[in-house]
Amino acid sequence: METTPPQAAHKGAQYSGKQHKWAERATTRANIGLKTLTPTIGVLALTIYINKTIAAKRFYVWLNHNYTPFQINAWWSFVITTAVYWVGGLIFMAIDLIKPAFAHKYKIQPTQSVSPKDYRSVCWIVVRNQVMF
Repeated sequence: METTPPQAAHKGAQYSGKQHKWAERATTRANIGLKTLTPTIGVLALTIYINKTIAAKRFYVWLNHNYTPFQINAWWSFVITTAVYWVGGLIFMAIDLIKPAFAHKYKIQPTQSVSPKDYRSVCWIVVRNQVMF
């Protein structure tokens, strides 16, 4: 796969991403190095920490006592993954709607904005897709 467009390759220049309106800032393209692994490592560390707590152990005992393995695998995995999906998405949606100053430099499309009405529409479509399909 080619990493430089033909017009940049023949000039001997490295592709900077400036040829695309959606890649206006280098910070939106800086997806290299250990810095990009920080969120993943953080989530893994948090998961390990939570699973070692007494509350988690009690939850697992309660779960195994009250539900069959099929119910745990079929329903509880759906509930937990759906909750994680929605919590993460709603956090990013709130950041996009509130527009705090720190977040503006990380927007991939800084000149574009999504309205609350559009977010409501998208949320209903996602709920429908999760329930129906």
